Amino acid sequence: MYSFNFRCLELKSSLKWQQNATTIAGGNGLGDNLNQFCNPQGIFINDQQQAIYVADFHNDRIVKWKLGEDNGQIVAGENGKGNRIDQLDRPTDVIIDENNKSLIICDCGSRRVVRWSLENQQDKQILIENIECYGLMMNIYLFLILRNMK
Repeated sequence: MYSFNFRCLELKSSLKWQQNATTIAGGNGLGDNLNQFCNPQGIFINDQQQAIYVADFHNDRIVKWKLGEDNGQIVAGENGKGNRIDQLDRPTDVIIDENNKSLIICDCGSRRVVRWSLENQQDKQILIENIECYGLMMNIYLFLILRNMK
């Protein structure tokens, strides 16, 4: 496991801007209803489930939103803001660990990275404590890569 700052992103020259877009999650103003976000941060796109996972920063939750649905589903942080293992405090990013069938969440306000099982709601663990983490990714070797703000 290692960390580094993301400084640049190389884009292919063949990319073209799409003039017309469709909102697939949120779009109903600022709020805490299941069709709203409050300062959404990181997203993870899961092609297999045709869903996205959104780190909803000020609502202290991770929301799963299936393509074509009008509302999302809270999959982490349903117990309000806090630093207990069953709570989140200003999450900034989320990814899925397909091998372990779990979410890995950058829980910025609690200064930790946590794993929440997608199969067993009781299976939660702190992976890294006392860390400034704002972004996550997993490389092809299954190393967890953290982004901080420095």
